[in-house]
Amino acid sequence: MPIKIKRDIALIQFRKLPLQEYDKSIDSEIVYYPKTYSCYWIKLEKEEKNALATEFKKLTHLLAIDNFVVMGQINKPWISKRTRARKDFKPLIKSVAYFEQIGIGRNFNGALKVSVKEIKDFVTNLYVITKCDAAFFDYHMMDAGENLLLHIHYSGEIQLLTLNEEIIERLKTVIPQTKFKDALRAGTQRL
Repeated sequence: MPIKIKRDIALIQFRKLPLQEYDKSIDSEIVYYPKTYSCYWIKLEKEEKNALATEFKKLTHLLAIDNFVVMGQINKPWISKRTRARKDFKPLIKSVAYFEQIGIGRNFNGALKVSVKEIKDFVTNLYVITKCDAAFFDYHMMDAGENLLLHIHYSGEIQLLTLNEEIIERLKTVIPQTKFKDALRAGTQRL
């Protein structure tokens, strides 16, 4: 089961996680983003049921990542009241139940440490909520070694931000071994 980490502890332990907070005194958002060396966007070669989670797990295995830390950029509960109350979409109901089962209560705003053994189920449910809840746009995943920052977009594309130069060549080597391909987004590096 993923390990819950209080937000304050996660901020101390994992200093490269993006953060955002609204400052009323200046009527502006204050944003922290770590220094990145490159930005890639990848997507599946073709959409297949459960392929995103399966290929994500394969990618993490090829990169030799054991754990991810996942946290929202904004200090708010993981699952919104509106999303918890929705009963109109069975996959969303199932995903909310998954997060409740792993201990994400109504007010949890911290981080989760997710092992690669659990990553397939986690990514499946994270992606469903990302697609269904517009307020769930700011959740990032980072390997525990702080080499790579990832964001799963509601479209199913994955943003990969390198936090050091060493990971760049590894990414270029392992991505072709998966069913992911360059999403060819403007303003990003090519794989």
